[in-house]
Amino acid sequence: MTEQCSYELNPKTTDIELQFSAAELNDEGRWSCPHEADGEFCIFHKPTGAKSSKEVQRELLKKLRTADNTDRTQLPQFVGIQVTQLDFSSQILSSIGVPIDLRNGDIGSLSVKRSIVNDDLNLRGCTINDSLIADRATFEGDVNLVGVEAASISGEGAQFKARLLIESITTNTLSFERATFEGIITGSSLEVSGETNFVDADFHDITVFERSSFQTGLHAQNATFRRRVDFTETLFGGQTNFSKVTFEGQLFLSMALFEQGVVFDNVTFEEQFTLRMVTLRDTASFDGATFSEGAQMQETAFRHDMSFKQATFDESISFANSNFHRSVDFRNATMQEGADFTQVRFGGDTNFENTTFLGPVEFVPANDCQLPTGRINLRKTTIQKGTLAIPDDEAIVYDLEEATIGKATLGVGDTSQPLAYYRLVNVTYDGFDFAKGIHRNAFEASHWNLHRTHRGDGDSTTSHFIGNLPRRFGVFMKEASILEPHDIESTYLKAKNGANEIGDSIAASEFFQREKLFRRLKHRQAAGDSKLSHLNRAKSVFNWGTNFVFSLISGYGEKPFRVVFTSLFSIGVFALIYNFLIDGPFEDAGFGDNLLFSFQSFITFILGTPPAAADFEIQLLSSIQGFLGAFLIALFVFTLTRSVDR
Repeated sequence: MTEQCSYELNPKTTDIELQFSAAELNDEGRWSCPHEADGEFCIFHKPTGAKSSKEVQRELLKKLRTADNTDRTQLPQFVGIQVTQLDFSSQILSSIGVPIDLRNGDIGSLSVKRSIVNDDLNLRGCTINDSLIADRATFEGDVNLVGVEAASISGEGAQFKARLLIESITTNTLSFERATFEGIITGSSLEVSGETNFVDADFHDITVFERSSFQTGLHAQNATFRRRVDFTETLFGGQTNFSKVTFEGQLFLSMALFEQGVVFDNVTFEEQFTLRMVTLRDTASFDGATFSEGAQMQETAFRHDMSFKQATFDESISFANSNFHRSVDFRNATMQEGADFTQVRFGGDTNFENTTFLGPVEFVPANDCQLPTGRINLRKTTIQKGTLAIPDDEAIVYDLEEATIGKATLGVGDTSQPLAYYRLVNVTYDGFDFAKGIHRNAFEASHWNLHRTHRGDGDSTTSHFIGNLPRRFGVFMKEASILEPHDIESTYLKAKNGANEIGDSIAASEFFQREKLFRRLKHRQAAGDSKLSHLNRAKSVFNWGTNFVFSLISGYGEKPFRVVFTSLFSIGVFALIYNFLIDGPFEDAGFGDNLLFSFQSFITFILGTPPAAADFEIQLLSSIQGFLGAFLIALFVFTLTRSVDR
């Protein structure tokens, strides 16, 4: 009678729970080897120096072919196997529908490259001193690698048609490039000291890598995760790359730590993306990413540069209470729904240039923002609705040059120059409510000036004046001094058009006057430009003069009483001229008579009669005054009608 192998294993002494059933253990709670002994031990448990790997491999394959689940001695159980090498490359491994059991084995290297494994493969608790290779293999059943320690694990191009259990693995490299995983992957508490590669992999079911450690990062470019993937409390110690990945299920990164850069460029998130309480100690890039169900990134510390260039957010996004220690770049991004930046601290360059906010956006920055230029760059953005608030410490300026503002609210705060915290150069107003209480008060307090800012680009706070212009027209900060007059003219033109669009005649009037003023300054600048021809410079002088006169006599058609004053002044001046020209035998005519004649000549529908015999000069002068009077009366009617309409 052949003796049974004397190898026994006490499950209580192993580092990893091997999950024996009660039926597998003897009365002493131990697992005993069912195979025939060759001496004291079977070939699977003999010391490695007392056998060859090929002998072990031949005997193992024989056991698989002759397995019988009615006879314990014929089960494919090889728990605690000791062998320097198992090479099952390009073979079909199949038993009787029970797992191929290599639990707690001590194996030098194991290869199932290009093989088909029809039954479950259980390597739980194994130590593989060299490599585990499963490239282009097909696994029809579950693969259990829980607690495996291996120098490297490779399953490139492999197909896992059932579950893959890889919890608590310790390895130098883990590579599943181009692999397909049709079942659930449970991989919590992984320890990978070298490269982790899931490039072009396809995950059909739930994937869990929580509480794992990828010391040199993880690469998963072009991979597809069709259901939930969980990296909760995971450490990414090196560069991590998820570019062009499709996440059809939710991605969980709560309390994860990225020690180096992470790339999510051109990623598609089909479920809501959550990045709550995540620490990013290096750069993070989401350029070109699509967030189909929005994103939640509250209470997150972004310790290095962040980039969301050309990203698309189809649903709402929130960065509330997050901290950007370095730069953040949203250039050319599109946010279809709400965007929340409440109590966000910006610590570097903040760039939203050419971003489109179609839903309500809430900019309520925290105090102590450390912006290098003092500005949040919103140039060329589209802001349909929302709030742009100023923090209590007034440490920022919103740069809205060439932006489009809809029904948004400028949270101007209680400052003496509230609009100084908004750079409103060449802004297009699309439904913006100038008459709203907080806005009207701000524009009036700032004398309707749009072209100056409080700080930014190293601006000084010194005020500059243009000649003798009134303060409400002529106040400049350094910001205004670096703008060309045509830019400032365009700024007020667009503001006027925006005010007219919503029927705010008061705002339209104020902006129109400033538009004309800076057009005059543009003409003055052109007149002094030596690069222009003499003819063009002469035209600029003429345009400057007509603009100045129009402003002087009517306030650019906005002030009818200026026309009245100009008319009365001209009547008096002409009366003095008449008094000087009429002499000779009629010189005793009094000034009152000349004043009456001047008034009659001014009102052309009354035929004026000189108080004395009039010569040619008097008649010519009277005709000129009549023409001027007709012009000023028409101008008065125009300005009066315009002011009533305002």
